[in-house]
Amino acid sequence: MLTGAGSPSAAPAWIRRPLRPRRSIDPRATHCPVLPTALTLHNYRSFAGPQRLEIRPITLLYGENNAGKSALLRSLTLLADSAAADGLDALDFSGRLEPLELDFDSLRWKGRAETDEHTVGVDLHWDGDVVLERARFAIWEEVDWRRLVVKELTLVEHAGAKVNFEWLLRREDRRSSSLSYRRTSGAASSEQVRLEFRGLVPSSSEGGELLEALGQRLKYLSTQVVWLRSLRPAPERTVRWSGGVRWELDPRGTDAPIVLADNPKLLAEVSSWYREHLQLELRIEEPRKRELRVVLRKLRQAAFDVDLIDTGEGLGQVLPVLTALALAGGSAGPSIVAVEEPEAHLHPTLQQALADRVCGVAARSGARVLLETHSKQFLLAVQRAILKEAVSEDDVIIYWVRQLEDGRSVAEPVTLDALARLRGAWPDEAFEAELELEAELQDLRDAKVGA
Repeated sequence: MLTGAGSPSAAPAWIRRPLRPRRSIDPRATHCPVLPTALTLHNYRSFAGPQRLEIRPITLLYGENNAGKSALLRSLTLLADSAAADGLDALDFSGRLEPLELDFDSLRWKGRAETDEHTVGVDLHWDGDVVLERARFAIWEEVDWRRLVVKELTLVEHAGAKVNFEWLLRREDRRSSSLSYRRTSGAASSEQVRLEFRGLVPSSSEGGELLEALGQRLKYLSTQVVWLRSLRPAPERTVRWSGGVRWELDPRGTDAPIVLADNPKLLAEVSSWYREHLQLELRIEEPRKRELRVVLRKLRQAAFDVDLIDTGEGLGQVLPVLTALALAGGSAGPSIVAVEEPEAHLHPTLQQALADRVCGVAARSGARVLLETHSKQFLLAVQRAILKEAVSEDDVIIYWVRQLEDGRSVAEPVTLDALARLRGAWPDEAFEAELELEAELQDLRDAKVGA
């Protein structure tokens, strides 16, 4: 499908894989009606944990640099890629996160003592489910096997009953795809069962209804996350295209034109943003066979086309963000959009316009949009949307991410009331530097006038 500007062999391995069909599992199925509504991380990166992250229609991550915002956002991509993996390792670092060169050691909290638990833990939560309410994975690196295994898996049903699977280290299982576990449930005596994991997804004829529900939910999650990283390159003047419809985006966003090329509805949705806020029409042209050109056409003056790459960084940087939102707002795209610095190179007025688009997509489609941002304008626009009743205050949650003196990070929740006022851990000094600069400028003016 995607060949990029160069040859297909130059693309990262994950891009060269066959595309997975979107929504391959019916979200209305008994075991798979909803996406996770929250996750809790343990011993993950700088989050020694436990750290809970709610996944609401709009989830915003704020905080200073090096606090852990990106790591928190990327955990969803790691989980989705690991749920799609075919290998024996529980976590898959060879997917979209491959350029980050992560491994299990870099994933774990660095400040741990030798006596601390060396697993990485993640809990997935589903609200309102009649079958499965929570699943907790404890993932362990078995160094002798050179393999990441699920050391412990705990499943909690809606009524509160638990089923626990504890890995039994059997040397004869070293090269086997199925491993031995001790299963315990309530007061019942334990029994040994065999579980086979492909990535994070378990299967077993002995696992029961909860394990089957977990497998279906993880497979669904594997198709539902689109992630855009902060370091997105400038758009290319021409993009190679092999034809056909795509429903996935490269984390760099370079293939946005390919996604839009054969999706007229998506193209119209994205172009409407440029038209409304910039009086420009986004067009995808094919000047030569299998070669795409992205242009913006001026509407108010004599019509002429300008290549997107020549219009400045901001208008190019926002294209993949708008494309991801259009995908999530459609019927065949992903349901979770995770974007780092969506406001990159955008004028404050356009940051507000982008926030309005995010609110609109979240309100009408049921998609979940998670954003790592430093933008004050973005926050103000979301507050305005609440006051205009474009979104509900319950649809929005903000996290202020900060690093403590010992290096641990915490993400503290901030909610909004019906008047869009911030409630919780939002610090008074969040945008203090801007206010201090304005006050200093006024003092300097006063001093000059009085001199």
